[in-house]
Amino acid sequence: MQDRKQKFDYWFLENIFSKKDIKNLNNLIKKNIYQKEPEKFTAKNPDGSNKKFVDTSQLKWASVKNYLYPLYEELKSINNYNFGYHTFDFTDQTTLNYNVYSGDKKARYDWHADSSDNPLVDTKLTILINLSIKEYTGGDFLLFNGVPYKVPELNSSGNLIMFKSYLQHKVEPVTKGERITLSLFFDGKAFV
Repeated sequence: MQDRKQKFDYWFLENIFSKKDIKNLNNLIKKNIYQKEPEKFTAKNPDGSNKKFVDTSQLKWASVKNYLYPLYEELKSINNYNFGYHTFDFTDQTTLNYNVYSGDKKARYDWHADSSDNPLVDTKLTILINLSIKEYTGGDFLLFNGVPYKVPELNSSGNLIMFKSYLQHKVEPVTKGERITLSLFFDGKAFV
């Protein structure tokens, strides 16, 4: 596993997958997509309009766990030693999001925080893995903690970032090519 590195509000791992691994993982994911993300789960503005302009498909952990399990264990370790959240273990039915940002559509995701619709559960940590196969321009990822700032580590295919889900974040429009990410979420008992 790569060295763990911490920046201001996030952890990142570099080059966790080779180009060959990324291609194989994309193929595996595409074969195991079971649905498009339901509209009711996409982030909305107060007026009900969408914040998300991305093609998001969903798959179950069971379909990729053999490929991603060592990484999952590393992420749990990062949480235990650096965030300290008590999180639920993934089950075979845990949902992952596969996000395709097309430059043709100027795909983007406006400011939002990740959360659960279950009142007994909160999403504690968000993990994003850049699985882009083709070059792209635009698509910068930003976090907000008092001020907005870019997270350059997520621009490289094969890199991963992990951050507290309640932090506002966004993806700027992709202007050319295709940006692909896989999103994993560590949930736990609701903050009360």
